[in-house]
Amino acid sequence: LNATITFTILTALIAMAFDIDALVDFLSIGTLLAYTMVVAALIILRYRPHPDKYNPELMDLGGQIRPNIPILSARMELMKPGHSILWTLVVMMAAFTGIGLLISTSFFKTSAGICLMVVFIVISVGCILFIDAHQQNSMELDYKVFLVPYIPSVSLLINIIMMT
Repeated sequence: LNATITFTILTALIAMAFDIDALVDFLSIGTLLAYTMVVAALIILRYRPHPDKYNPELMDLGGQIRPNIPILSARMELMKPGHSILWTLVVMMAAFTGIGLLISTSFFKTSAGICLMVVFIVISVGCILFIDAHQQNSMELDYKVFLVPYIPSVSLLINIIMMT
């Protein structure tokens, strides 16, 4: 009961302090941010090592570079499986934010903006391909997202553009 009264008073104070249009924008941004976090978590969890089905003491190959990519596999042995996915996802989200800012400010219409847009797109595509070069874990689920990391990456891009 105390929590209900506290949040009712807090909600009333926020409603008095802000314009309704600003509150609607906050609500929309909050929803998009929640979807963005879910999609990022989906990518991270899909590429995390998972205990082997037959021997729980062993981990599967989730998060490791595929063996048919020798250039990357030799350099990535120093990182724990899944950590490179996390950092690549951070870089990809920063590039998506750059794309969104260029679009929302109309700076992409200038020559410098076009150059920045090309750089951000190249970084984004490189990050998606780098994530795809890793092995997904072997966790058996009743449901799975189709075409990971491509569809979740497009969802991230759309959400971030809508937030900026």
